[in-house]
Amino acid sequence: MGMCIRLPIYIGCDAIDLMEKILVIDDDKPFRKMVSTMLRRQGYEVLGADNGAEGVALALVQQPNLILCDVNMAGKNGFEVLKELRALPKTSTIPVIIMTGEPQKANASFSMDQGADDNMQKPFAMEVLLASVSVRLQRQTGIKQAVEAKNQEVRFSAAEKLNSFGYAFSGTQA
Repeated sequence: MGMCIRLPIYIGCDAIDLMEKILVIDDDKPFRKMVSTMLRRQGYEVLGADNGAEGVALALVQQPNLILCDVNMAGKNGFEVLKELRALPKTSTIPVIIMTGEPQKANASFSMDQGADDNMQKPFAMEVLLASVSVRLQRQTGIKQAVEAKNQEVRFSAAEKLNSFGYAFSGTQA
């Protein structure tokens, strides 16, 4: 059921690893470890951060496919992390699932209004978390494929127009 697509693709001398990468941001180390272990068993690569600032920095460098973020943390809380992630071009489209143990902060519509892709009330069943992760990753993959198809269409159209004016694909006149 995991989203592990661990196939090395060789382009020149570089291998591209297609394993989905998930960042778990939570200051509760035992909880973070439990969630990380469960995700690894499903075939995901998992990164961990124990506070919001570390999580944002790791997201910028590692570019995870999905982020799980606790709300109640010292320093930057989960909503501040979410706001910062959405404001940064490199992280603005990464799906974020907000996790909280406080019922008043578990309001899904409030989390969605803040830019979250889902909201999980702690404690939750791991099957529910896995389902949410899977749906968000599938949707993200579909969006990326649609964008790539549109980009390919635009490139092809531009090349055809250049050809009709006597230009080769390299941009030089034929």
